Amino acid sequence: MAKEPRTWSTPWSIRSSFEEANDYINSLEQELASETIPLTGAIELTTSLTPGTWTVVTSANPNLAKARLAAAGIPIPKELVTAWDVSKGKPDPEPYLLGAQNLGFDISDCVVFEDAASGIQAGLDAGAGLLVGVTEHAINTKADLVVKHLGGIRLEDGELFIPDDLRLR
Repeated sequence: MAKEPRTWSTPWSIRSSFEEANDYINSLEQELASETIPLTGAIELTTSLTPGTWTVVTSANPNLAKARLAAAGIPIPKELVTAWDVSKGKPDPEPYLLGAQNLGFDISDCVVFEDAASGIQAGLDAGAGLLVGVTEHAINTKADLVVKHLGGIRLEDGELFIPDDLRLR
């Protein structure tokens, strides 16, 4: 018996299905955003820095990013870079390059703190001056160094201080 020929969705239906699925995932993430908890030291570090000298670069959409930051108690920087601000996301360097540009810095003068391998690659490819991998998820990446969390990390007189006991490598 001959097999029925396979039929494929038209480009429109593929796009429509993708958008529907993406919207559904975004709505679920938005509902759970209020449960976001900060990484140890994140509130202390971000609130100790002068506004306009740091930002967040995220793959989330603007609403989700702001909801997660607010739930975690982290200030929302006006220079925030979200998925909607770039044409290519991590691991492409564009998000970090835009973050540095928004702050008025050359990326080589920036420190990137990142927990995801794709973000670490983006920071490296962007040319960040220092790339700090955060949590054990960053151990097997090319980050310059890896820390357990952000607790105790501070900027003193223009120099970044990272306690030795935080370093995983």
